[in-house]
Order: sequence, then C-alpha cells, then structure tokens
Amino acid sequence: MLLMSASGTCDDSRYESVKKRIDELVEGLNPSKFAKYSSSKKVKKIFAAVQEELLTKYQLRNQFAEVFENGNFNCVSATALYALVLERFEIPYEIIETPGHVYLVATPDGERLVMESTDPLGGYLQLNERFVQNQLHSLVAMKIITAEEMNSPDLDKILDELYPSESINLKQLVALQYYNQAIYDFEDQDFSSSRENALRAKHLYAHSRFDAMIYSALMQELIKRDFTDPDYAKRFLEFSMLDTSAEHSAMVEEEFRLVAYECLFTLDNPTLLEDLYTGLQNGWAEGEENKEIVFMRAILLTNYLIKLGEFGEAWPYALTAMDVHPENLDAITQFSAIVGYKISMDAFPEPLDTMREYMKRYPVLQDHKLWLSAYGNALIEHIYEELGVSYSNNVKKELEEFERLMNAEPDLGVIRNNIGVAYTRLALKQFNSSKTQALQTIETGLKYAPGNRDLLRVQTMIR
Repeated sequence: MLLMSASGTCDDSRYESVKKRIDELVEGLNPSKFAKYSSSKKVKKIFAAVQEELLTKYQLRNQFAEVFENGNFNCVSATALYALVLERFEIPYEIIETPGHVYLVATPDGERLVMESTDPLGGYLQLNERFVQNQLHSLVAMKIITAEEMNSPDLDKILDELYPSESINLKQLVALQYYNQAIYDFEDQDFSSSRENALRAKHLYAHSRFDAMIYSALMQELIKRDFTDPDYAKRFLEFSMLDTSAEHSAMVEEEFRLVAYECLFTLDNPTLLEDLYTGLQNGWAEGEENKEIVFMRAILLTNYLIKLGEFGEAWPYALTAMDVHPENLDAITQFSAIVGYKISMDAFPEPLDTMREYMKRYPVLQDHKLWLSAYGNALIEHIYEELGVSYSNNVKKELEEFERLMNAEPDLGVIRNNIGVAYTRLALKQFNSSKTQALQTIETGLKYAPGNRDLLRVQTMIR
C-alpha cells in the first residue's frame, strides 16, 4: 500500500488490482514445483517472469503504479517489484542504492545474485569474483582508476569513495519513490507538491538529499511571494527552521527584509506584513523568536509610519528596535527623531527626566548627535522655563550641562532661537546686580547662537 501511496494512487480498487497481478505472477511460477529449484535458478526464473509479464519499457520518470498500468518502469519501481515477489518466496535480498541508481541483490544460501532491472538481457547475474574483476578492468580502461589502484590493498576504500553505496530496505525504497516524485514535481514547477513528497520521503528515511529538496522547494515557494496564500507564513517559518547555520540565518533575515519592504513600500499594505509576522510568532517556541526578524519588522514599520507622519504609531516599534539592537544607527536615528517630535508636541510631562531615563537604558544615545540635539533642545527649553521663576542652583547645573554639551558638540541641531531667548532672559536677570556678568552671558549665548537678534539687541542695550 505504501508503494501505491507514493504513486499517488492508493484507493482500494487499484490496490486490489495490483495485488491480483502479483498473485497471478507468483502462481504462474508454480510455487510447489519452485521449491525444488536451486537458489540461482529460483532467482533467474523470478527475474525472467517479472521482466516478461510486467516490465515493458524503461522510463526514467516513473512511479510504481505505472508498472501495472502500462508496463513502464525505472530502477526504483522495478526493484520494488522484485522485492515483493522475492518476499512471497521467502528469498532474502538486499536493496543497494548507489548515486542515481538502485538495484537488488538476492542473497539465498549465502549467494549474491544481482537483479538489474535496467538491463533486461543481462540483468540477472551472479556476483562472483570473475564479474568483479571484469568491472575493475573496465574502470581501468576508462581511466577512472589506475592499474596500481586496482591491485592496491586500499581498493575497497577507493571504490567506496568513487561509488558510495548502501543497503536499504523496502520502506526506504518507498522513500526514494516519493523523492523521485518530488523531483518530477520540481521540474514541473509544482513546488508545493515537491515539498510535500520530499517531506513524505524524509518521514520514511532520514537522508540529507530529502532535506535539500525540501529546502529548494520551499525557497522557490517563497520566491513567488504570494502573500495572499494563507500558508505563506507557515512556509516561511518552515524554511527558517530548516538549518541553523549563520549563512542560512542571514538568508532568512534578508528574505524577510525584502518581503517586509515590499509589503510596506511597494504594496503600501502593512496588514500583509502583520499577517506574516503573526504567523511566524505563532510558530516560534517561547523564548526562541528570531530577534533579527523582530528587529527588521520594527525598524521598517517605524520608517514607514514616520514617512506617513504617524510618529505616535511609530513609537512602540521604535522602542522595540532599540531594545533588540540599541547600537544600530538607523534605530537610534528613528528613535531620536520620534523623541524630538514628542517633546515638541508636549507628549512627555517631564521631557528631561524622560530623556535621562532613556540614556540610562540605552547608553549609546550619548554618542549620537541627533539624540544629543534633541536632548540639548529639551535642556535649553527647561532652563528658559525655570529662569522665568528663579535662577536656582538646579538651573545653574543644567546650564553648565548644556554648555559642556555644546562645547563638546558645537554643531548640534539645537534651535538657535531657544538658545537666544534663554540666555537673554538670564542676562536680564543678572544685569541688575552685575553688568559685566550679564555681558559675559550674552557673549556665551552668541557663541552657541551666532547672530541671534535677541542677544545682539540686549547686548547693545546693556552697553
């Protein structure tokens, strides 16, 4: 039934039809008389009967069920058939897989009798020393090995490297049939079916070639980028978990970046991105989310929403990006821009305290000019407001902090008018007690805001 399933035809009627054909072939061999034959004769008769009654034409692209429909076969389907008939006569066998080929070796009473389906004239042969030597001489003639290697004590190792082979069972042979179908599907560009058949093969037989086929088919499915497919996220998640290498992870992250960019900036449809991301989230084990994908989604959504002027909507994504990669320049730039906007909109009750908390949370902000510009603006505005009340020690400390900041980074984007009004207010407060000190304050203000009208007007008035 497995063999029929791998052919895509496993209904009861077809199964019974195939079973009947095999029963008829076995009965035709006359089992009561058959027991009297030698092992080699039994194998030869089985080979001849199968070849004559069921196998008509070799066809590279083939499935097991086709043997009984039109007589077409390949090495996998024919080998499976030989194995089933041998089992009916309780004759032991091995299925040998080599790169690109499968054949069967019957092993009754210690003999090794090859049943080679793709060579119907000479397909039955006894694997004796003479046969081996003939094969070796052929390899020498074709210059695949040298005469010295043929006589070398390391010959077995040399041949294993040239023609690696292994013994597999009937279940694994079914896996190869699924694998063949996966190849056919891939050639037909039916990548979904190719992946499914490769998965079935892997379920029966763990082998790297099936993983490679799954990988290739999934990659082709993702390249199509059919975002409307409800299984798209599932396929993406499956692909991301196929390998743990750094190269694969980088490929997954780049693919997500391209997909996210297309959803947001080409299709202008963030819902598609959110559907994909939700699907990925649902598949991640707790604590095992892909942080690079989390970051990529957050930073691209932040960028998208900033372009739309939706700074408030962008804020939680900007925070997520900073939490994942606080050292990333784009994340810092976006975060700083939004904080500056929120301060200008009075979104923070205590802007300075808020910004200082973020600098503790993300120390890297203290080295970024856009952030320092936003902080400088918040600082000078607070100084101006406090000066309207009194010139306290706290204001003095903040003014010293502002001047240290401006001396260290003279090209910060602090609003010059804010500097002017703050230093003008301070100078006017100082004038009543010290003209000299007031003029010094004006000079300091002009250092940070050259040509500011308020400062120049007060300077002229004081003088």
